[in-house]
Amino acid sequence: MQREIILVLGQTGSGKTTWAKNYVNTLHRSIILDAGFNEYNAHTVDNFPALVDHVSKRSFFRVSYTPLNYEMPLMFDLTRVVGNCHLILEEADRLDDPRQFIEYDEVITRGRHYGISLVGVSLYPAKLPPMLRRQVTRLITFRQVEPRDIDYIAEIIGPIADKLPALEKFSYIDWSPAAGAKIIGKGRKNERTNEEPGITERGIKEDVGNIDEHFGEDKTIIH
Repeated sequence: MQREIILVLGQTGSGKTTWAKNYVNTLHRSIILDAGFNEYNAHTVDNFPALVDHVSKRSFFRVSYTPLNYEMPLMFDLTRVVGNCHLILEEADRLDDPRQFIEYDEVITRGRHYGISLVGVSLYPAKLPPMLRRQVTRLITFRQVEPRDIDYIAEIIGPIADKLPALEKFSYIDWSPAAGAKIIGKGRKNERTNEEPGITERGIKEDVGNIDEHFGEDKTIIH
């Protein structure tokens, strides 16, 4: 599995969580470090031993857990032991200093050796660790208005970040080093029709894709 570091950024209500949820639905092996909201279409456990038990017994899993503060290092250690998986960091700006948890620093800097990909979902981009920014392989950003956050994003995607305050709900900029940046939704003209298509929650789902059939009828796990 080729390693990914994806940042999904945006204001509350802009569409970032919708995009992240639909992206996670396309993954075969994902552990969600939740912030207590249980918004993902995932099997939820209420203690760390149950999390370990869940991932150790399955080849495919999509599982969510809200760790206690002292369990944070254990979450990063678990992903290294499991390997070849995506770790989803909900409210990733909570972990603004990887030096606070050396296990987090290890996942960021050496995660490729374990096959660990990261998806960081954040309301406050400027609080994210610089080392995360330097290794990002894809950035999805919805509307932003705070100058500090726009400046942070501009360091990655360039001057197109100036368009962020004008984006409508469910519209976003999709950037990668290879493909550059493009606006999805309002603000992007269709090259064939010269129209400005909007994008809806359904449109985000279609754009991201979905493989829920891999997780059975309850859309949580494979037995």
